[in-house]
Amino acid sequence: MSALARIFVTIGVVLAVFFGIWSACEFGLHTERDTAFQFAGLGDVIALIPLGWWISKAPHGGHGSFTAEAEPRVEPFARYAGRMDPVETACEGRLYYHRDGWARAVRLVGAGSEVISVQRLKLDYRHVPFEVPDELRPRRDREVARRVQEAREAGKLYFDGPNTRLLNWRISPSDGDRVGLEESVLELTLGPIGWYDFDALNGIFEEAVEHPPIEFYEYYVGLTHLVTDGRVERSKLSNILDNAVALVTSDGYVGYRQRSGRQNAPGVLTSAVAENTNRYLDDAEPSDFSTRHNMKSDGTQDVRDAPSNYKPVGVPHPVAAVLRGIEEEISKTVRAKVDVSGIYVTGIAFSLDALHPSLLFAVFVDLSRDEILAACRDDPGTDYHKEGPLFFIRANREDPATRSVMKADWIASGQAATIRALDVLHLSDGDTGSVIRRLTHGSGAG
Repeated sequence: MSALARIFVTIGVVLAVFFGIWSACEFGLHTERDTAFQFAGLGDVIALIPLGWWISKAPHGGHGSFTAEAEPRVEPFARYAGRMDPVETACEGRLYYHRDGWARAVRLVGAGSEVISVQRLKLDYRHVPFEVPDELRPRRDREVARRVQEAREAGKLYFDGPNTRLLNWRISPSDGDRVGLEESVLELTLGPIGWYDFDALNGIFEEAVEHPPIEFYEYYVGLTHLVTDGRVERSKLSNILDNAVALVTSDGYVGYRQRSGRQNAPGVLTSAVAENTNRYLDDAEPSDFSTRHNMKSDGTQDVRDAPSNYKPVGVPHPVAAVLRGIEEEISKTVRAKVDVSGIYVTGIAFSLDALHPSLLFAVFVDLSRDEILAACRDDPGTDYHKEGPLFFIRANREDPATRSVMKADWIASGQAATIRALDVLHLSDGDTGSVIRRLTHGSGAG
């Protein structure tokens, strides 16, 4: 062997060792208890050298046969390395990202500039009672009894309100005269859930389990199915469906609020409106949310008139809940300026904290930021002060002040709704002002 050949062989061996150790350190050997990189010994490192060298030369992701022209391996989420916990890492391809971080919610549907108008939201309701899993029923019963007693002693209302859960969802193409446009239709199948079942199951886990392992999420909510195909059916918990609403003004601002001391997680930021879909209050026709059932002669409704097992005449309509939430949590004046053409679904998110799905909305209001704040001052909704003060950020995800707010502590679903509104405005055709005008008047994102 010539001296030149020996040099090349030596360089090859050194590179193989280098890439082997580098790859071993990158991919690591995980124990069941810890996600830190750990090694059993030098023999494991030596055994990984050939495999590590091959992986380092393979195309992105480490799969496929070696070719001299293979591009270097790229980590799309490398900027977040070391900042995510193991569960977030497992969901990294499905999280909602802003410029400096992410929301702790799994994206089930909705991305880019796509929005779904109210006309393309199809609803079905099945009155199938929620069955508490046998292994959870004792805990559920203990928690309900404890919370009822605490409410009684504190003189607070605590009742088993008739709420709504998500059974399943699907995206289908529009048909008829619009089939050629390939527009997405979001179909939701809804069912009943009582507040006791939600609060005693989801609530206790959210409060008691700090940084639960992946196995927890897999067992209780079917994490693999959430991440791979967005399915919610494997969850053993309530799957209560709330609505997180980003409010967009005519002059280019997005509303959000800071939860008051009367709410869970006081001081934390969330969307402008967060409202559950109530089977009684939001009972409406599937194709016409304005046709509301159970209206009193004076035009008001009262949930205490309805049993917890109430079966809707029509369907519990999320859009009816959104409009009710704007009226109660913001202002009747603002509600009066919301047109159906300016209401859009931007996705479905599953919170890794609250352990249930949320329907995300962007509502475009034909009022300026100052006009909305004036309405909240002069004509506040019945729950405005209980929910917490309303603030605004510029509808520009690159704006320094907007970025600063997005880095704060948020309710996951509220942050996801805000991120989606900012994304829609950023990624749609045209400047922000023209996009807002189109969406406010129902002309689409473009």
